[in-house]
Amino acid sequence: MTGPSGKGPRDSHKLQRPDLAAQIVADILKQKIADVKETRAAAAVAARPRHRNWKRWVATLVPAFAALTAWNIMRAGTPPRVFSENQLAASLRFKIYLAVQSIRAFRDSAGALPQSLAQIRMVGEGLAYVRSDTTFVIVGTSGTAHVTYHHGDDLAPYRTASRLLSGNRP
Repeated sequence: MTGPSGKGPRDSHKLQRPDLAAQIVADILKQKIADVKETRAAAAVAARPRHRNWKRWVATLVPAFAALTAWNIMRAGTPPRVFSENQLAASLRFKIYLAVQSIRAFRDSAGALPQSLAQIRMVGEGLAYVRSDTTFVIVGTSGTAHVTYHHGDDLAPYRTASRLLSGNRP
């Protein structure tokens, strides 16, 4: 196919306006250069170390730590009070009640009193067990509370001690 002037085939890829193409290329290069500069500037800002105001933090935290330390030192001498004496005594009475019931069950099944609380699995409960041939005594100790049960004593106050522990009054 020949062009309008009859000088050979027409080049369909040839730009009709070379000045427009040059302007587009120049705009693309400017945009790429601006992007590179912006990226470098952002990287430079990110690479700079941040200067934190550590003096303000020190001025705030040192008095707070000093106050907490003073508070802990003042309270270090007093142990926390978790249970009242009545609650400790009620706990001991209920443990004794459970131990007496276990000793009775052991006596009924074995025909004799257990040699120690270890046989009824009540070791480490704050209880001491003393037995003779047919009787026994259980002494419970917790802090300043001491409770003693002699074989044959009424078990009702020991059984109802759980109500005091649960918040209900006997």
